[in-house]
Amino acid sequence: MTASAHPAPLVDTQWVAEHFEDPTVRLVEVDLDPEEAYATGHLPSAVLWQVWDDLLGPDERLIDDPAALGRLLSRSGIRPDTTIVLYGDAWNFGATLAFWVLHALDHRDVRVMDGGRDKWLAEGRPTETESQVTATVEYPVATVNWDARARLADVRAAIGSGRHTILDVRLPQEYAGELFRPGAAPKEGQRAGHIPGATHVPWETAINADGTFKATEELRAAYQARGIDPDRQIIPYCTVGGRSGHTWFVLTQLLGYPNVRLYEASWAEWGQTPGLPVE
Repeated sequence: MTASAHPAPLVDTQWVAEHFEDPTVRLVEVDLDPEEAYATGHLPSAVLWQVWDDLLGPDERLIDDPAALGRLLSRSGIRPDTTIVLYGDAWNFGATLAFWVLHALDHRDVRVMDGGRDKWLAEGRPTETESQVTATVEYPVATVNWDARARLADVRAAIGSGRHTILDVRLPQEYAGELFRPGAAPKEGQRAGHIPGATHVPWETAINADGTFKATEELRAAYQARGIDPDRQIIPYCTVGGRSGHTWFVLTQLLGYPNVRLYEASWAEWGQTPGLPVE
């Protein structure tokens, strides 16, 4: 496991192997593709959250509904004192986005499994194909604290402020305006490019070849070399929040940056809103 400024949010596969039968621990697989990965083999006792149904709605926007988030946790057998371990594919986009949501809910103990499902499988660890059925429990959610969230107006105000770093973590081709998003041609009304003044540091700056996070000092050096200063207010974005949620996790949980707000609506909102500046 990579050492971190805040060790608790990151656990390795061995820790998970030693704890997946612990009744106080709930494993959650967070998938970008509906059910396929989970159905072919998931960690024993893991429940499934689907990014596009459980975290993002059909409009590609965050499900900002405390009651819906409470129901998601309740049906997953999660109580306020449960240790939640999140994982997904090797890059853990869904897992880190879910971590950000649970951070807003102020859940006490949330971890991400370093290297995700791919590392678990590469090590020959056990899986199962049956869907996990859990007893519904009570998880009341009255409010959500979105202090770590940037909205469109916040991003507009940050342009040229001198106090902010707007951080684009997408592909170089997206930043350069050659793609609106990976794997899809722009539709009518979709503009490619980047937010004016945004610094480009791709999300994969943070990972090793096997999908695990780089060592803390290597991460710190890489981001500071690109001008990502912990004394500034940082707003990462991508297309719909998955890749930038990964960078938010790195900066806040592994490096301890104090002022990072995720613009999860990202380019899916900015690039389709008439009148907004684009470079």
